[in-house]
Parts: sequence; structure tokens; C-alpha cells
Amino acid sequence: MISARSSREWRAGYAPQCARLMDELGVATPEGLLRCCEDTSESSEVRVKACYALGFLKAHKAVPALIKAADDDNPQVSCQAILSLSVLGSRRATRPLMRIVRHSANEEVRNMAVLCLGQLCDKRAETLVCNLLARAESEATRSYAAQALSRLSHSEQSFQAVLKALSDVHALVRWTAAAALGSIGDRRAVGPLRSALSDREVIPALPAEETVAEAAKRALDQFLRAEAGAPKGVHKRAAETGKKRVRGRNGSA
Repeated sequence: MISARSSREWRAGYAPQCARLMDELGVATPEGLLRCCEDTSESSEVRVKACYALGFLKAHKAVPALIKAADDDNPQVSCQAILSLSVLGSRRATRPLMRIVRHSANEEVRNMAVLCLGQLCDKRAETLVCNLLARAESEATRSYAAQALSRLSHSEQSFQAVLKALSDVHALVRWTAAAALGSIGDRRAVGPLRSALSDREVIPALPAEETVAEAAKRALDQFLRAEAGAPKGVHKRAAETGKKRVRGRNGSA
């Protein structure tokens, strides 16, 4: 939850850019932006700008309109509306976004919705995103699912799904899974991550040359930093928690 002070600071940081967009659109208030967002006779450029400004001005009254725009026929409008919903952080968007993930014919829109579900941290989406990571045909979608799970949930279900993705046939998915395991922070991932240090496949989708091994090393470094800063006894409790999860899953006493 964003405090009133941090919300004011957020709006102040984006205010100049949003003011410029409002001037371009010829509106003076968030209500004017809302009308631009909802008016399907407007150009996609106008509606994209309105969706952007509504999100970054933290206009929470716009959530219903943004949810509707997220399912727009124009993918640019949809993606910007989804991004703004992510910025606003309203879990009212969870179920509509889940429907978009299941039914949208546009992969870019689906992937943006998956990322937004991760940002919303709503466990209602966990099983859907885990299933995407395991079964989605697109390596990009599986990669987005792994990234989303690193924020959405640190449950046993999510951990196991991301851990399995570390062995995916596609390097992009393995790279994202390694990064996600570092964020999840379950020490059972240390051994698999150490094994991934030998994975020298370069990720072609990234702007800079990088290997799976480099992502695995960063994840392991996260564990080391966490250990260095944790109070005495925390690691033992974490290990015991991991063992209890395994016993519970196996039905053991």
C-alpha cells in the first residue's frame, strides 16, 4: 500500500510529463483524461496517452475504465491500459486480467497481462501463471510467467514451477527462472543454481549479450547478501520451513 506521502511524491515525479500529455490532449483534469480513455472514437494515440497519464497520476477512479480499455481491440491501447493498472496496483483488475490471459489472441497483450498479475501479487492468479510457465507454447510467455511468479507468490507451488523452468529447453526461460529464484529466496534453489553456472548459452532476445550462467550467479549473490544481513538463527528456521513444505507435500509426518 502506498502511503499518502509517497503517493504525492510519485505524482510530483511524473507531473511534468503528465502535464505535457494533458496539454497535448487539450484537457485540464483527470476527468478529461478519463473521457479520452473511454471514447472509442478517439485515435489510439490519444487513448494511449490518456491511459498513461491516468496511471502515472495515480487516478484510482479510472480503474474501471482502464479495465475496460485493457480488453480493447487495439493492442496498443490494451497494453498501456494494463501497464497503468499495474501502476495503480488495484486487485479489482485481477479477474479481468486473468480472462485476458486466457482468451486474448494477441500475445503481446497476454504477456503484459501476465506481468501485471505478478505486480498485483494476488494469489488468485497463481495457479493460472504456474500453468502458463509449465505449458505455454511461447517461450516469451513462459519467461513472463516466471518473472511474474517471482513477485506474485513465494509459495511452494510457485517455487516448484520456477525451479522446473530452470531446466527449460529455451535459454530465455532458464535465464528468467534463475533470476526469479534469486528473488523468491528459497535456499533449496542454491544447488540447481550452482549447476546452472555451467550454462553458457547466450540469450538472443536480450539487448546485451548475457548467458544463463550470469543470471544464476546474480541469484546466488542474492542468497549470499541475504545470509550476510540475516539475524542469527534465521537460516536454520528457513531450512526447517523448507523441510516442512516437502513433508507436507509428500504427506509425511
